[in-house]
Amino acid sequence: MKIAVTGIGILSALGNNQYEFWDNIQSGKTGIREMVQLDSSELLTNYAGEVRNLSPEKMMTQEEIEETERCTQLSFLAASEALKQADIPAGFYNTFKQGVILGTSLGGIPNGEKFHKQWIREGYEHTDPNLLLSYPLHTAADFLSVRFNLKGPKVAISTACSAGSNAIGYGIELIKSGKADMLIVGGADPLSMLSLAGFNSLKALSDEPCSPYSQSKGITLAEGAGVLILERLDRVKERGGKILSLVTGFGLTSDAYHPTAPNPGGAGAFKSMQMALERSNITSQDIDYVNGHGTGTRANDSAETTALKNLFSNTDKNVPVSSTKSMIGHTLGAAGAVEGITCVLSLMKQTAPPTISFTNNPYNMDFIPNVSRPMAINTVLSNSFAFGGNNASLIFKKYEEEKQQTEVLSGIKQKVLITGIGCVQPLGIGKDELWESIEKGNSAINPIDFEKEKYIGKLGASVSEKKYLKYINPSLIRRLDLLGKLSLASSKMALNDSGIKINRDNSDKIAVIYGTSSGPLQTVEDIHRTIVVDGVKKVNPSQFPNTVMNAAAGHICSTFQIKGPSTTICTGNVAGSQSITYAYHMINEGLIDAALVVVADEYTETIHAGYDRLGVLGNAPYPFERDSDGMALSCGSTALFLESEKHAKERKASVYGQIKGYGITSDAYKLAGNNPNGKAYSYAMSDALKESELSVDDIDAIFSDARGLRSMDLTEVNAIRHLGGAKIPVTTLSNKNGYNLSGMTPLHIVAALQTFNNHKIPGLKVKNPIYNLNFAKENQKLHSANNFLFNSANFGGTYTSVVVGRYES
Repeated sequence: MKIAVTGIGILSALGNNQYEFWDNIQSGKTGIREMVQLDSSELLTNYAGEVRNLSPEKMMTQEEIEETERCTQLSFLAASEALKQADIPAGFYNTFKQGVILGTSLGGIPNGEKFHKQWIREGYEHTDPNLLLSYPLHTAADFLSVRFNLKGPKVAISTACSAGSNAIGYGIELIKSGKADMLIVGGADPLSMLSLAGFNSLKALSDEPCSPYSQSKGITLAEGAGVLILERLDRVKERGGKILSLVTGFGLTSDAYHPTAPNPGGAGAFKSMQMALERSNITSQDIDYVNGHGTGTRANDSAETTALKNLFSNTDKNVPVSSTKSMIGHTLGAAGAVEGITCVLSLMKQTAPPTISFTNNPYNMDFIPNVSRPMAINTVLSNSFAFGGNNASLIFKKYEEEKQQTEVLSGIKQKVLITGIGCVQPLGIGKDELWESIEKGNSAINPIDFEKEKYIGKLGASVSEKKYLKYINPSLIRRLDLLGKLSLASSKMALNDSGIKINRDNSDKIAVIYGTSSGPLQTVEDIHRTIVVDGVKKVNPSQFPNTVMNAAAGHICSTFQIKGPSTTICTGNVAGSQSITYAYHMINEGLIDAALVVVADEYTETIHAGYDRLGVLGNAPYPFERDSDGMALSCGSTALFLESEKHAKERKASVYGQIKGYGITSDAYKLAGNNPNGKAYSYAMSDALKESELSVDDIDAIFSDARGLRSMDLTEVNAIRHLGGAKIPVTTLSNKNGYNLSGMTPLHIVAALQTFNNHKIPGLKVKNPIYNLNFAKENQKLHSANNFLFNSANFGGTYTSVVVGRYES
């Protein structure tokens, strides 16, 4: 299946639409100017790439402007331009086949900074809780879903500077898999003092506009948004739509080297580019132009040029390379999308944009210095590399109707098996302790041990570090934050449990897929508190690398030397289930042999305070109860080692179960809200059953995402009723383990794997239910235990359902 780009939208320091942007880019102008949004007096530089004259009021109501923040507004304006150009007739696509995949590094963090500053300076009671509603990384995706009535897949990806490219790449794969026919993909990021102060602490900011591939003195940070409309080529032809280009391949790898620095030899970048070429069924000889990562730091520029020289070593072409960042700065999570749009425009205009501020050529390559170059361009390679060693590469091609453009055909679908599990949870460290606690009916929810403020909710579930640090190499502990420790501990357990031996022969065929809702919030809070209380110059440079959402995934890759694809999913409470589905897809399609899926979230006073301020925490956290008054949160990490049946058989692995299918939907209802009718939620369940080739009668139990919050629990009740599953036993562990913000599905899967053996599911006492479902009794024994349905729902109306079944060879 071929994928067409039919619309593009962009906001950057060089223009607020594609026409302004291209006119300035091809003219070699700079958008890097002295900062006006933020105080730069304590920074090493006054320069940034800011979006000027942002006017959301032209397309958004005052209410929408007030309930969103800059990242969402940038995303919406870019998406509006892209959709207008795509000109898709109303009703042409099934609304459940239209979705949005967005990458971001910062998301709504400026609102989080405002809330935190209020807390520090004015006191907790004087904070504005509305700021938190648009703080999550998935807010922009939620808003686009609502405004454009997109009820299909919705995913937020946060792999720092490669997030935009990653979103485009995952969009390609979701359309090819049949989960979507049309997707809004791309990335957006605002300027933030957190990122400026962090890069400042690393001495990575250039004191003048950056000069990639030339002086390489440092980066210039920027903001912006880039959005592309991806559609199935055959459907575009069917509706007579205009095709701007094709996007044909996507590569994703991990350096497994260092938290911030790339591998000097460019090995991960090289493999990422190779993967993209292979997925496009072309060779390096076919590349006409490269839009490089080109940040302007010596380490990045040197590693990338080394990788490019290796890539083109067997060709007779001197392929030109240029850096868009030389003109607009580094837009972080938006960079890959903005530069992807630059690639599309270069194909349309048959012109390669320049690298400006270019004065010398230490790497001895053709960097299109200072002046754009009209030339024949049929195929373009785009690179994005990030903190944590995340590398992403994309291939864009000129569309020519008369040419037969070959593509890689999908191979035989691979069964996806679970062969290793690890967990750090309040109910137990390791599978055996967890299973024993579940069987005994234990509860880990207790009064909180922090009460510096007057919190409404006074319950939670924590884990002592002393209980799991033994799973982490002592030499690594000082470099890790809380999230990193939780993640490495469960990863070690799952790898040991699987019996896999990672070596040079298999390391690039194993992925690390990471999921988190709140991410490294303790580290973010520490750094921002330093900025507010002590000033920018006091930020600790050793802490800053851990502020990105993919930092823990990077630690996992480097610790265990896993060099295959790596990504980080941050779609709130469905991040865990979506990490499983991402890994499932890659294994199912034969892109990798195996994946370590790790899902983790902290539970600290900062997290408790935020949710308490939103009024969703309670002291009677009873799922499905009319009398429940809110959630009780918990920390935790769960890891699953997944692999193809072929790979598992070859190494004679023991098998726990099989991932059989999944569904992802959205209700397009309202920002931070969920439609109580449950219809979109039910569609996710139905789609999971359909892919699994099962009926609702084949499901032996439902592991629910109910959390004691009546609005969310009622949505799931109605979804189960629509599915026709009111008689299926329903259970959850949120009443005993606390609610893992992103990790209920992985935790429930570990619990269910024991049920395959003993037929017992965790009990769920519901005295006064909001609706009478078949709630599981304590240690209820099922008549059969062959297939289970796992549900998850996020605030903002994203639903993900997964089917796991007993494996039969």
